[in-house]
Amino acid sequence: MMRTIKYAVAALTIVLGLSMGMVSAEGGDNMLENIHWLGHASFRITGEKVIYVDPWEIKNPLPAGVILITHEHFDHCSPADVQKMKTLKNIDVALVPVSGTYVMTAEEAVNAVKDINPKVAAIPMHYGKIVGTKADAQRFAQGLKGVANVVIMDAE
Repeated sequence: MMRTIKYAVAALTIVLGLSMGMVSAEGGDNMLENIHWLGHASFRITGEKVIYVDPWEIKNPLPAGVILITHEHFDHCSPADVQKMKTLKNIDVALVPVSGTYVMTAEEAVNAVKDINPKVAAIPMHYGKIVGTKADAQRFAQGLKGVANVVIMDAE
């Protein structure tokens, strides 16, 4: 259940940004240009505002309009509410942890993306620093070959 919660939080982050009009979904694949993986589980999303997700060891920061911090404490992520992440629709991009330590394995992440069914892409994260390797991201991409567009980003 906790692993389900962790991938759901990442998906909700993008849904929040899109619903607030901070990240434009128009242009499909072009929106990927606005998503920057900063290593581990850190992302910067640029648009009308700059959004940081779990910023950590940021090398070249831009002024933030929104900072989102994720973790599984009960008052930040309720399992009952997460079960509602099964009715999410119109997801453009899913940021999915793949290291298997503290989060989903690459294989579990493949199943999560199949549930989320993002229109534009699935981006693996949570590897390359403390836990996990690029091989986890590559296994994730291989598991979704022909099912979803996976973009493995280089950390900035």
